[in-house]
Amino acid sequence: MKTITPFFLIWISVLHFGCTTKVVIPNHLKNHIICIDENGKQPVYLDESENESPEQDQIEMVVKGFRSHVFEKNRQPTITLFLHGGLVNLDSAIKGSKNVFNVYGKDKKNQENFYPVFINWNTGIRSSIWAHYLEVRGGVSNSFYALLTLPFIVVADIGRGIAKTPITLFKEFTESPFIPSFSEESQKNDQKRIAGWGHIQDLNPDPDLYENKTHTSILTKMYRALTAPTLFVSIPILETAGPGAYNNMLRRAQVLFQTDEDIKATYFKETGILSELMRELRTIEQDLKNVEVPNDKREEWDDEGRNRDIDIITQLRTLQNSRQSLDPNIRQDKERYQELTKDIQLLSNLLDSSDLTNAPEIPVRLNPKNYSTKRFKSVVKVKIVAHSMGTIVANELLRRNSDMYFSEVSYIGAACTLKDFSDLAIPYLVSNPTTQFYCETLHPSAEVNEWTIPYALGVMPRGSLLEWIDKFLTEPKSKMDYTLGKWQNVSNALPQLHFMERDVRERLNIQCFSLDGSDPLKHGQLNDVPRKEGSKKYWEIYRKPEG
Repeated sequence: MKTITPFFLIWISVLHFGCTTKVVIPNHLKNHIICIDENGKQPVYLDESENESPEQDQIEMVVKGFRSHVFEKNRQPTITLFLHGGLVNLDSAIKGSKNVFNVYGKDKKNQENFYPVFINWNTGIRSSIWAHYLEVRGGVSNSFYALLTLPFIVVADIGRGIAKTPITLFKEFTESPFIPSFSEESQKNDQKRIAGWGHIQDLNPDPDLYENKTHTSILTKMYRALTAPTLFVSIPILETAGPGAYNNMLRRAQVLFQTDEDIKATYFKETGILSELMRELRTIEQDLKNVEVPNDKREEWDDEGRNRDIDIITQLRTLQNSRQSLDPNIRQDKERYQELTKDIQLLSNLLDSSDLTNAPEIPVRLNPKNYSTKRFKSVVKVKIVAHSMGTIVANELLRRNSDMYFSEVSYIGAACTLKDFSDLAIPYLVSNPTTQFYCETLHPSAEVNEWTIPYALGVMPRGSLLEWIDKFLTEPKSKMDYTLGKWQNVSNALPQLHFMERDVRERLNIQCFSLDGSDPLKHGQLNDVPRKEGSKKYWEIYRKPEG
């Protein structure tokens, strides 16, 4: 009995840990925040006096607020989803949400046309390590089974950590101890390689800033050399516990859409928080079709809130660009060229039609639901702003909701892989010719010289979270398994995506920040509200309104 009692107490404490997630949401953010725990469920909500709130369903609160924003206040049916990154617990995520919201709460113009929703999910490092050892096995939460197998997991992790440490140390000492400056010559080579692939921004207008004193000085190199011996201690720790913790972060991205219960259930309905939110947005869209848009808002909603299938002129231009990129002398291109010619002619006839509601249907090969013949069709327009691991969630949103209109998709320091972006996001861009995609990366020197854990004082390897993912936390099978949010990765991979037609490439807006003080130098700073005017953050939600 004495041997069973400690085991039983530990088991109870583990179960208790998984059921006591509590968060405090400020009153003015109750209609703008959805918090999700490590198992894809809503936590216990507390009011600002830390008493349990009777309003437990945060999705209901957000949807109620958005309905009021659209139907009662006659504002644009536009919603912006914010998805934060990894290594962020719920309390930190709420603080970040409050910061962004307060900036925009001061501006009346943004209040009119901007309805933010912050998707806060627990990606904290402590809870992820805890889940790896004491909660999750085989991707399913099972605390009892996890505790029984704990000794074997620990032995397996230690064995892997010891075996991989020499390989990782070799990579660390040969690839990144003394990072060369990102020269103007290398920048020109990048530009030549990706010429014609979207709106690739100049890395820096001032060539002198490529030679950065902070990141490449002799003192910095000496410091890295002096702290190099500590890597013999820190890298085995990272290799032991890191991959398991990261896998649990990836699991938490999946349970936002489909929980463990959905896998076992006999019904065909995903109960994940984000799946439920998207269903609610579709309901609002259906209700919008039965509402007469006020005359003073009609033109504004048509310009700002239009669906991807409204602007026939844009569709026509897209087809013309696609046809222009083909060579009619090649047999496969010739067949496609003839198809596009027919479709272009049909759309031209639609523009000449006085009664568009009775116009003929578009051929099946064009996917008719993407081509509307009605004007002033009010629909819910969704914008996505995803940072780091939030881009993994964003990819799933695009894949699972191809019928929704995402007007802008912004990936900031993306932790998703190049392959996932190619397989999940690109198809959405192909079928939605008005969606704009933005990708923002740190300068390569800033990427490799960051301290992911600042208070480690040089004990941990240098490099951003993306560097850690590529080096320690995952095992890439090819270059396409590297992260999208690093300039070297995305600039090298874009030319390989040769299947993309010209119109898709023209909607890829990619920018690598400089080493100037006005630009972010750390992975986490990419998610901050700009501190200085003139910062190169050019997302619409961050732009200061003109005038």
